[in-house]
Amino acid sequence: MSDKIKQGNSTGSIEQRLKELEKILDEYKQQSSKERTLTEQEYEEYLEEYDALLYEYQFSLKENETKENNKEKSKTKLDEINILILIYGLIQIFLCFPILMYDIIGISILGLYKKISPALYYSSALYRNLAFYTVPVLLMLISWTIYLNLKKKLDKITFLIVWGIQTAMLIGGGIYIYVTLLRLL
Repeated sequence: MSDKIKQGNSTGSIEQRLKELEKILDEYKQQSSKERTLTEQEYEEYLEEYDALLYEYQFSLKENETKENNKEKSKTKLDEINILILIYGLIQIFLCFPILMYDIIGISILGLYKKISPALYYSSALYRNLAFYTVPVLLMLISWTIYLNLKKKLDKITFLIVWGIQTAMLIGGGIYIYVTLLRLL
């Protein structure tokens, strides 16, 4: 009997064996004493096996349910954050570094302004300032637009943190570029 229990250790096979035993036990109960093909001892063995399998089946169901509940409970708020927001934040932080933002991108835009209108380039501080602050302002507007389109509260909070870091870096970079370059022009 214990070999039969060990054979049926998976939930599916336990269910199948339980159905077989139920069928055998029901047939035994419905048959009269003269028609019975099982002895009283065999009936008792089947009944014990049925009880043991039923207990094992119920235990395995509870165990599976507990595992599923633990998986659900193990998720934290950090697991629910959209990974794309974090990737966007890393890209924005990279783009907001003063060396990249002002020394490479700003100089390129300044060169573009110089090609378009050389007279205004040399006479206007406005064009110089626009060249260095165009990209940071565009990045802030893009971030703000994305923030407005977010639906989940947790994503909005995460994006606000990313946006705050981006703003701090842009302000710091703006001060850096003014002190090191624009003040001298």
